[in-house]
Amino acid sequence: MGFNPVSLQLLEKNCEYVCRWYNATMQHSSLTSFPTDVIHGNGQHIFDLVAYLSGKRPPGQASKAALAANSQNAKDYIKVLVQQYEDLINFLKVNGAHLNTVRPEYLLSLSDQNKFLKMNPKEENMKPKTLERVWPYLAMESWLTVFYQVLKIYYLNRVTPKSFKNLPGMPPTETSIEPNMTKSNVYSVPETILLKWMTYHYCRVNPMHPKVVTNFSADLRDGLVFAALIRSHYGEAQALQDLKASAPYEDQALLSAKRVIEAVHEIGLQTHLTPDDIVQPSARELLLFCVRSEERRVGKE
Repeated sequence: MGFNPVSLQLLEKNCEYVCRWYNATMQHSSLTSFPTDVIHGNGQHIFDLVAYLSGKRPPGQASKAALAANSQNAKDYIKVLVQQYEDLINFLKVNGAHLNTVRPEYLLSLSDQNKFLKMNPKEENMKPKTLERVWPYLAMESWLTVFYQVLKIYYLNRVTPKSFKNLPGMPPTETSIEPNMTKSNVYSVPETILLKWMTYHYCRVNPMHPKVVTNFSADLRDGLVFAALIRSHYGEAQALQDLKASAPYEDQALLSAKRVIEAVHEIGLQTHLTPDDIVQPSARELLLFCVRSEERRVGKE
């Protein structure tokens, strides 16, 4: 595949998280299995997601009539689907998505991808048994990449220097964009803004134990940064009363995470996160929760 594969177990966990996030966010669409439902729906869920986040439907989606008209001819049907996905990938790339590892045929079902390879013998030197073995990984990795790149360009990128300056609860002296925030080779500007936002509110609530939040995984796994955000913005939630100032051990971290989730519901912020999502963090998923929390703060004000 050209790179060391991610463990299948981790990909399956990511897919399960995508289902929970999608179902908690989308109003008129749902997922029970990712990417199976997306593949069977010919990408409809992703087109719906782009339209929901951006307000515009991406061009190139094949109509149901076009797919139905070509359903009896395998070659024409595959050509329509591949062209649809090629147009989608190119559209997302133009808007800033990094999708160089994703090819249109990787988004097809196993049977359709087999048909594609028979139609294009020079395209891939892969036997059917080999494809059958690698397809589950290829499909999950490709669709996850598409999904998270859509969120990057239409969801994460809502966090801008301008929105940061107008964010309630932040003094003007703390909303400047410093040079190091724009020159990171690890984090984007929206990510550095979120890290600075969390650092400020954690230190505001815990002046005797200040710290700089530098990542979206280890620094958040005890739930105390999230607890500080809630206290700083909403006051002392009942679920956070008597919460310890540190949680160095696994059982303490889990208890803190449970309290945070209870407090999130207490203040009226619905979330699909579980305590295990916090104590066994995936930076990508907790980043999405941070974006949602910031959006909720703006909306409340």
